[in-house]
Amino acid sequence: MDIQNPHIVIFGIGPLSRTIFYSSQRSNTCKIACFTADRGYIKEATFCGLPVVAFEEVDRQYPPSDYDMLVVNVGAVSGTISRKDMFLRARDKGYDFANYIDPKADVMPDLIMGRNNIIMSNTHVGPCGRMGDDNFVRENTYLGHDFIIGAHNFLGPGCTFGGSCRIGDLNFIGMGSTVINDIHIGSGNLIGAGTLVIRNLENCGKYVGHPAKRVGDYLQTRTDTCRA
Repeated sequence: MDIQNPHIVIFGIGPLSRTIFYSSQRSNTCKIACFTADRGYIKEATFCGLPVVAFEEVDRQYPPSDYDMLVVNVGAVSGTISRKDMFLRARDKGYDFANYIDPKADVMPDLIMGRNNIIMSNTHVGPCGRMGDDNFVRENTYLGHDFIIGAHNFLGPGCTFGGSCRIGDLNFIGMGSTVINDIHIGSGNLIGAGTLVIRNLENCGKYVGHPAKRVGDYLQTRTDTCRA
């Protein structure tokens, strides 16, 4: 666990937030104080036995001077955009961010990363890797040596990435996908579950198949994401 403040507010009240809560119970390095979500999404006053506080007022009850935040929520389709927006909103409230590394993950000690990264159990993170802010790496994923990952990416369960891969920003990579060595993946892509990537991918596409084939556009309306 790489955190500056051991007291954490989790942004999200979905299944993945519950998974991280249970995972954190295996580690003594952080204390989850509460969960937060936009007021309109809150149905119960508690989640996993902890308070749920409306995001609109969370900084008054759990101030950024005393708590860091961990943005968790990921949607099935536009999750990378929504997590980026949540990350920026929390930052604008003055929060710093935790990095959560599951105790059962195998992470090389020379990993360089930004903030709000989540690495789940049974994941292998090879040497000489770098990742930016706000990436979510699901269980049983293999990241080979010398990788570079940008920001706001979601790597689904059971993915395999060969050595020296380069991944841009805001990519949603479905479970069980395989990316061979030395591949460059652009930004704003949706890569379907089980896809085999053997060639570099451009920006803002939907890719599926063995090998990966572009079958449509993705995130094209986000000009800040999908510059040529």
